[in-house]
Amino acid sequence: MKKRSIWREIAPVLAPIALISGVCISELSRPSAITAAAEQVSAQVSAQASANAGASYAQVAPILESRCASCHNPQGGAPFSLLTYDDAKQWSGQILEVTQNRYMPPWLPAPGKGDFVGERRLSDAELEAIRGWVGGGAPGSGEAGPTAPEPPEWPLGKPDAVLTLAEPVALPGNGQDVFTNLVVPFAGDQARRLRAIQIRPSDPQAVRSVLLSFDASGRLRQTDGWKQGIAGMEPPEDAAAGAAGLIFWSPGSQELKPRLGDSWRVKPGSDLLLTTHLKTTGKKLALQFQIGLYYAAKTAAGGPRVSVVRLAHRGPIEIPAGASSTTLEDSYTLPQSAAVTAVYPRAHFLARSFEAYAMTPRGKQVWLLSISKWDADWVEVYRYRRPVLLPKGSVIHWTISYDNSAENPHNPSDPAVAVHGGTGPADETDALLLEMEAAAGTNTVTWRKAMESAGK
Repeated sequence: MKKRSIWREIAPVLAPIALISGVCISELSRPSAITAAAEQVSAQVSAQASANAGASYAQVAPILESRCASCHNPQGGAPFSLLTYDDAKQWSGQILEVTQNRYMPPWLPAPGKGDFVGERRLSDAELEAIRGWVGGGAPGSGEAGPTAPEPPEWPLGKPDAVLTLAEPVALPGNGQDVFTNLVVPFAGDQARRLRAIQIRPSDPQAVRSVLLSFDASGRLRQTDGWKQGIAGMEPPEDAAAGAAGLIFWSPGSQELKPRLGDSWRVKPGSDLLLTTHLKTTGKKLALQFQIGLYYAAKTAAGGPRVSVVRLAHRGPIEIPAGASSTTLEDSYTLPQSAAVTAVYPRAHFLARSFEAYAMTPRGKQVWLLSISKWDADWVEVYRYRRPVLLPKGSVIHWTISYDNSAENPHNPSDPAVAVHGGTGPADETDALLLEMEAAAGTNTVTWRKAMESAGK
């Protein structure tokens, strides 16, 4: 067995020590890289001590609160907290390393190619403040700056209803990631519109992400073994997902809310469907979820405004063993004018980059998303600050590059094996999910049918 395989096996044990993220060791998976990185950080701290000394914890604490505390708290998905000075002091060396190389806070989209809500990219001034504080020896005390409050159990107050899984998910202590669809029956006796949802897993460190949808058919509960979850990284074909848009949750999320002026609707006899990406943590788990529902006081006028179009690669996905660069491209022509409100790129561990843009009928290029360093641990739904308006006939292009070589630190196979398209943990995927709404004055029912049928 290659040394690289050994380091991959012990990565979950080293992660809380080696990186602030605690999720994966990435390029630090090789022993030589760990030594070099440690030496580089030490030299960096020493060199900056005189140049940047003077920054205080009072300057750094608000950065940690706004950029880090959503995950790094006792209830979050990160392996340690950063709510106090003592926490930050203990991890100051790792904070310097992972912020300066922009590994943390996790944010994959390239600047200038899509303007998104909630961008977590640190500014130059924030990076300078962290350099100055760590370079000066991380001075301060518990009174030197504000202490971030620990998030409450239910940030929006007590939910109107709390749903749980019929049976907890049995996760092994080690092994491959688990992709499963969890069916959660809605127990209400009347239709409800929701103003917010909160998801609380019993162990946030075991959950990478959740894509939530509403299945009005109730058919999934007729599937054998549905209480243990329906395997796959995509919703089952039998699911009749409602038009609620892209609802994405990760351990850094506090609550999920529909866009202003919209609401989500759930009916009696329907199910909430949690398409989950789970990971092992080194210990066996009976993973349970609590889903808090907050009902809207007033009924929103009209039906949902958005539609989700899934654009999948039209053709086989074949990635040869050892191939360091396999590129797949595809395109899709809009049958109607649309305003794109959010984008969700879909690939797996072998992906290295993902780009998506539109060409209008007049030849204008409109960027939707560009990720030059793909990392499946940190992919999410990206919501635009302002809808991206695309006229009818615009052609959407997307390109994914895959690396199935031993040099890809995320490659789950060692030695590498040929990988095909599919929905299992060892498969790959190539898709672009777009949340859109019709242009003003358009018949939304006709528009939605045209968009959704064209995306199939």
